[in-house]
Amino acid sequence: FVDSFATLVFARVLQGVGAGAPRVMAGSITRDRYSGVRMAKVMSLSMMVFMIVPVLAPSLGKLLLQITPGWHWLFGFLVVMGLALTVWMFKRLPETLPLERRLSLSPGPLIAAYHETLTNRHTAGYTMTLSLIVGAHMSFITSAPLIFGKVFNAEDSFPYLFAAITLTMGFAAFVNSRLVHRYGMRRLAMTGLKAIIVINALHLILDFFGLETLLVFMLTQAASVFTFGILAANLNAMAMEPMGRIAGTASSMIGSVSTIVSAGIATLISQLFNGTTLPLVLAYVVLAAASLTIAWFTDNGRPKPTQTR
Repeated sequence: FVDSFATLVFARVLQGVGAGAPRVMAGSITRDRYSGVRMAKVMSLSMMVFMIVPVLAPSLGKLLLQITPGWHWLFGFLVVMGLALTVWMFKRLPETLPLERRLSLSPGPLIAAYHETLTNRHTAGYTMTLSLIVGAHMSFITSAPLIFGKVFNAEDSFPYLFAAITLTMGFAAFVNSRLVHRYGMRRLAMTGLKAIIVINALHLILDFFGLETLLVFMLTQAASVFTFGILAANLNAMAMEPMGRIAGTASSMIGSVSTIVSAGIATLISQLFNGTTLPLVLAYVVLAAASLTIAWFTDNGRPKPTQTR
């Protein structure tokens, strides 16, 4: 029903505000119900959905455009899905936060909760670790069209090649849900950060000697994205671990900080594109090294060795 582009953008902003709520609730509900490795396992499964859906969404949108009269029906589809999910939530999703643990919406308790989130050593440290590694992944997403189109002349095949790489994240989240109980969140996270550094350092060497090909890029990037799929769930769970009392506040803050920081990083890296894969690969190495350093210093101050087991 909009009659101008400005109105459409405004409506999309409101849609984005609404879409932020489920992102926060997924993390806070998980923390309300679980802790430790069980939380990481459940977080992995929810992250698997978060990772797969953006890959499938463009194909679903294209299908809707082919079977409906016009683009307006995309929003009609969102209305139907929103109503269906609302009904499902009322029928199947109980409140997970006990009454005695709910915070007042007055400014004082809210400010205190945000202050606690930002000043907790482990939550702040792992949030920044997560933000930097998400920034590397977002850099790949924003740079991918340019790399596939300009570097490898594979613009026509881009949707399929990109999907093939990105779907490894979903598989990684599933693998993580199986491994985390055996090896623990911290061990998987630290190993994953080291693995991303090694993978992309090798990629840099191949690039330096002029051995960069589409196959090399696909294999190394798939390995990086797979590792990111393991890191995302564990780092998010580790950041949430001390915040059981204020899980909703912590989830919103972690989501906001990681999104803002990673978006800024991705914007910068995409602007540095020079016709090669070098800026992206170098960004992976630098950001993963910084993440590993922050995680190491954060971990040295954790109160209990078993807290992130």
